[in-house]
Amino acid sequence: MLSGPNFVEKVLQSGHFSTAEHASLMLPAGVFHTERGQFFEKGMRDANRFFDFPPRYVAGNMRSWLEYMAVSKYNPLYEYIVAVFPDVFPSGAYVNANEMYEFSEQAPVNVPFYEEGLNEKFNLYLLAVNPGEMNVSRRPTTILKKPWMRFTWLIEGVSRSLTHQLVRHRGASFSQESQRYVEFKGADDGKLYLPFVYPESWTLEQKESLYWANNAALTQYEAFRKDGGRREDARFILPNGAATRLVTSFNTKELLHFLDIRCAKDAQWEIRRLAIEMLKQAYLAFSIPEFSDLMVKHDVKV
Repeated sequence: MLSGPNFVEKVLQSGHFSTAEHASLMLPAGVFHTERGQFFEKGMRDANRFFDFPPRYVAGNMRSWLEYMAVSKYNPLYEYIVAVFPDVFPSGAYVNANEMYEFSEQAPVNVPFYEEGLNEKFNLYLLAVNPGEMNVSRRPTTILKKPWMRFTWLIEGVSRSLTHQLVRHRGASFSQESQRYVEFKGADDGKLYLPFVYPESWTLEQKESLYWANNAALTQYEAFRKDGGRREDARFILPNGAATRLVTSFNTKELLHFLDIRCAKDAQWEIRRLAIEMLKQAYLAFSIPEFSDLMVKHDVKV
C-alpha cells in the first residue's frame, strides 16, 4: 500500500483510467442537452456503456466521464470536472497505509467487519457511498424508480478463487492488488490477514495438508525470486488460495444483482460469506426496501 499512490498516479498519467473507476459523479441531465434540446445519451452510451441514467440525471464513474469527454463535443461543464482531478489523483491526496484502517473506522457510512476462522481472516470495509438520488429527494424510494447510489468497499484476506468469481460482475469496478508488481509474502508482512485461505468444510487434517502445500509453494516462490526470477513469472507457482485484497465499487442495480446471486445458499461458500456481510453493511448505510427484501429472502440478519 505504501507504493500504491505513486503506482496509481503513473497509471493515470499513462492514460489507463481503470484506477479512476471508484470515484463517481452524478450531474443534472439538462447540462448535456444540445441547443435543439436533444440529450447526448446515445453519445454517452457509445463512449462508455457504464453510464447510468436515473430520471433527470446522468451518473457514472470518473473513467466514464473522462472517456466521454475525450470523444464528445466541448461542454463548459467539462472544465469543472477536470478541475477536480489535480486534487483527487496526486499522491499526497491518498490515505497512507497506516491511516487507512483508522479512516475506514471513522468514515460516516463505514461499518468495519472482521471474521476470524481457524486459519483465515478477512476484513471488509464499506469505504464510501455516493448517495446520488438519495440527496436529491428525501422521500422513500425504490429501485423501480431508478434510484442511483454507488458503494465502494475495501476487501482483504479473500482468495484469488473468490476474486475470479467476483470480477464476472461486469457492471462493477475492481482494483486488485497485483502479483506482478507486489511481492507475495508470508504471514510476517504486517498485513491484517493471513497469506492463504482454507476451505471451511475441510477437516483439520486436510487443512494441515494444504498448509504444508501452500508453504512449499511459498518457499519455491521465494527461491525463484532469489534466483533473479521476476515477480510476474514467480507468481505462476502460487495457488488459487493465495490471499489478496482489492477495492470494488457497485452501483445500486448491479449490487442488488450481485447480492441476490451470491447470498443464495447454492453460492460458493467464500463469496457467499462475503456477499452476506456486504448486504449487512449496505443495509446499515442505506436501508432501502430492496436491501430489506434481500435480507428476508436470504435469511440474513444484522
